[in-house]
Amino acid sequence: MARTENAMAAVSSLEVRRARREGRDLTASILDVASGLLAEASYPGVTLPAVAARCGTSVAALLRQYPTKDVLIASIYLRRLQTLPLEVDTTGDVVDRLTAQVHLVANLFADHPHLGLACNIALMRNDDPGIVPVREAVSTEIRRRIAAALGSGAWPEINNTVETVICGALLQVGAGLLGYRQMIEHVEMMLRLLLPED
Repeated sequence: MARTENAMAAVSSLEVRRARREGRDLTASILDVASGLLAEASYPGVTLPAVAARCGTSVAALLRQYPTKDVLIASIYLRRLQTLPLEVDTTGDVVDRLTAQVHLVANLFADHPHLGLACNIALMRNDDPGIVPVREAVSTEIRRRIAAALGSGAWPEINNTVETVICGALLQVGAGLLGYRQMIEHVEMMLRLLLPED
């Protein structure tokens, strides 16, 4: 087990160094390293010094980009969200289109639930001002997906209401009140009440 972890640490550090040398996206490499650490340890077990060591950089250099552990972990969520495909089936009804987007967001961490839990913990922190820009970027991405699913003719009030429903449901998941599958069903039911078919 220790040999495997040491090998993973060496590969992660090597990957970050290669990214620097080749001019690739260093941010993505750092987030990959942090994701790898979260796969090995739970939220409390991940520290900025551990991430910096695995990246082969100093804590000070890491802090310039990610001022706290929560900002780093929340940035993993943001990156995964932003890289999701945004494809809307215009032949489906509006609730089906919205539910498809909710399904994508809800399944971001289906393969790594512990990583999703860590991201939820980080995003829900209210004592870290560094989280605010990441949370706003997450909200912007969710709004973009809602707007694409609703189409160009939707009233702003509808957009805002749907966003409140979806974000409220995600908050309930983060608080442990709903599972992701329940959340999808819950949101679909609310959307069908809010947006009845013509």
